[in-house]
Amino acid sequence: MPLDDIRHWYRPAIGGLVPTGIAVSPHAENAQHGSAVAALVARAAERVDSPVPMDIVRMTVDLSRRVPVGLTHVETNLRRAGKRVQVIEAIVCVDGQPYSRSEVVRMRSGDVIEPADLPEREDVVVEDPSAALRVRPWGDSPFMIGIAPSFEVWERSSARYWLTIDDQLIEGEAMSPFVRAAAAADVSLSGGRLLPDYASTNADLHIAFHRPPVGTRFRIDSEIQVNPRGWGSSSSTLSDCRGRVASLTKSILYMGRV
Repeated sequence: MPLDDIRHWYRPAIGGLVPTGIAVSPHAENAQHGSAVAALVARAAERVDSPVPMDIVRMTVDLSRRVPVGLTHVETNLRRAGKRVQVIEAIVCVDGQPYSRSEVVRMRSGDVIEPADLPEREDVVVEDPSAALRVRPWGDSPFMIGIAPSFEVWERSSARYWLTIDDQLIEGEAMSPFVRAAAAADVSLSGGRLLPDYASTNADLHIAFHRPPVGTRFRIDSEIQVNPRGWGSSSSTLSDCRGRVASLTKSILYMGRV
């Protein structure tokens, strides 16, 4: 099947999932994109049994080493079981070897708080196509073509942009709202934008949800802060069509000039 016709990131296979070109990092042909890893972690956590309905409220995705391209599966360990709070360890394995150990917190979901008792929500986030900048900083990899980022702000240490997550994570299987949001979250700014002449990596992705996400279109507001010792962080807000949905952070390490 030509890559242009592929709308999924993985194909089911005996023993796991096989990544397509969409799941491959635009920075390394032999590694999976962090968005794909985050989406797999969210999917695996949602599939863990729970005694009551639960939502994902926090994810810390380990990206401290590259996840190579190969037969991929996710092992889950329920580190804390409960009717109110669950803590799940998710281990992303490729060809039988572990590469990423992440943690997901889920909490009981139900009608508990009266809407009138909550503070007023912020204004709905509205995309203005006329504000889009003519910049294409991330190239034309299959992943970037698929998410079609559109920038409203693009500066050295900050940016605001929209992207779409409407492909299938796995062939024949629709993405859940939390899986879509997890995939979008990893597209928050990393270290390369601030110091493009330095090699850098983000060692993790932390997602703290405010509420369940909706839709396929997301906005990210990102800012990078670093210090002369060679490390720092990226802090971002993830929004959907109803407003803010999650806070995002990445730990960034610089490794010197390239």
